[in-house]
Amino acid sequence: MGGTTREQYEQSGAGKGEKSQQEQDEERIVLDYVKKQSMLEQQHQSEKKGEGSSSAGAGGNHHDDDDDDEELRKAMEESLKDQKSA
Repeated sequence: MGGTTREQYEQSGAGKGEKSQQEQDEERIVLDYVKKQSMLEQQHQSEKKGEGSSSAGAGGNHHDDDDDDEELRKAMEESLKDQKSA
């Protein structure tokens, strides 16, 4: 820390974990994005499991997987657009 004592550092507020409004907003946006992505991924995985058990006996249907991947990609892009406009 150079010439700054611990007491000076703590008094400056830097050691208290205080964040600017912009930092708080950015953190909230990132957390919202991660939350949405996790939910989409979880939904996608549960849908794949549901379809996988019925199509596995017939050798599976790769076309359905491609459609699911495309839907997930579109949902992710939409989520990114929502985050940018916020």
